Amino acid sequence: MGTSGLQPTTNKHVAHTQPQRCSQPQKLRHAHRRQAKRPIVTVAVADTRSNAPQLPEGSFGLPFIGESREWLKDMPGFFADRILQGEDKLAEIAMPSSWNKLLPNSLLSIRDEKHRQARRTLTPAYAESSMRLYHTLMLEVISSTLKKSMEGGAFRGYTMCRALAFDVAAAVLLGTRWDSETMSRLRMEFTVFVQGAFGALVPYEIPGTRFKRARDAQRYLNSMVAEVIADGRKQLSDNQRTASEEGSGKKRQRTALQVMLEARDDDGNPLTDEALQDQIVTQMFAGHETTAGVMTRMLQLLKGSPEVLQRLRQEQDSLVDQHGPELTADVADQMPYVDAVIKETIRLYDPATVLFRRALEDILVDGNLVIPKGWTIQLHLAGSQRNIKAFEANATEFKPERFLSTDNKLHRKEPAGYAPWGAGPRKCLGMPLATAELRVFLAVLARDYKWECNADEKWVTAENQRPESFLMTKFSARDA
Repeated sequence: MGTSGLQPTTNKHVAHTQPQRCSQPQKLRHAHRRQAKRPIVTVAVADTRSNAPQLPEGSFGLPFIGESREWLKDMPGFFADRILQGEDKLAEIAMPSSWNKLLPNSLLSIRDEKHRQARRTLTPAYAESSMRLYHTLMLEVISSTLKKSMEGGAFRGYTMCRALAFDVAAAVLLGTRWDSETMSRLRMEFTVFVQGAFGALVPYEIPGTRFKRARDAQRYLNSMVAEVIADGRKQLSDNQRTASEEGSGKKRQRTALQVMLEARDDDGNPLTDEALQDQIVTQMFAGHETTAGVMTRMLQLLKGSPEVLQRLRQEQDSLVDQHGPELTADVADQMPYVDAVIKETIRLYDPATVLFRRALEDILVDGNLVIPKGWTIQLHLAGSQRNIKAFEANATEFKPERFLSTDNKLHRKEPAGYAPWGAGPRKCLGMPLATAELRVFLAVLARDYKWECNADEKWVTAENQRPESFLMTKFSARDA
């Protein structure tokens, strides 16, 4: 049986490999047949003590659950890029069974042509051109949330960022600003849902289990989303949107839901309500959990790097002098240093700390380790972004200027291996939305606020990654 390998051409560093076909030793083939019944999360690190390909170290752990020995912290970006670019060839997405059962129509659950068609249908809602349609909504939510954060003294910075990112996602995706009590419950139910979607041991509705609680939370979320979808469909069928825009002479705020409702697949069919619900819940998860983490990291990084914050403020002050105090979509497109800060933050701390893929073929890495077909691969993107050759001289330092040219413009091409949003056919669909949101967040922060927080607070892994003490923060007006 042949294998698809990532085998070095000149040295033993995976970052310099090219995919090649290779044969597998007889004893390893037998081990593969015996052990592939129980896929394991693999650690793709070469063992240079032997020239013969080996299985990853560690046991299979508990039946069905398996074992993860350690996170892959030193994986070069080239290896991650090869796996992601080889979607449905080298490897396929491997979401937990609980997620797939709760959201069978999600982009993270479907595969092959069904995934490709759904992505084509949804892409217009997340195109760069659509971000201008959502700009005012994002600015309203971010400005009001940060202003409210100054009330009442110190607060949990991470909790604030999670609430902010969730509210932005809800506003942009659904165009709805519920009252504070409803929003609070939505956030709570969504947290319960995510805990069950990723942390359920058994994906069955057994009373008292995480999966049952997640299913109950999903029913509440779906009922709220269904109301908004129904209203949106009625609005389209009654041509209210067109009449309102033409009759008032004003440009209405558009939402991602409106764009998705108007979208058609290759056969001219609209998305079903069930598919819309699954995609909206997926995007609310992907669009707020990850973005909230990046926002929190920014609070810490900027607090610990006053020179970076000062340069951010100078850029914003210059824009105010040129265009006035209003932060329009046009102004937001003229912030290269803001963009550089975003790129550098997610280089150091990837939005999605780990991605899971299942090997579709035996994959040989570095000539010393084989990942057998059927095993699950952890792609630790945060580690890969720090191992990019172009940045190796100061890879752990926070230096946004690395993404700028001498004339203060963003480099037109990013270095090989830089893929914090993933790569290939499953590259993050919401990347333009997250970037636009982070732009507004940074611009408003730099223009209007100063804050106190612990720049050195460590992060822990609980349901997700978060600061150990949630990053206690205190805001005050910049000019106070």
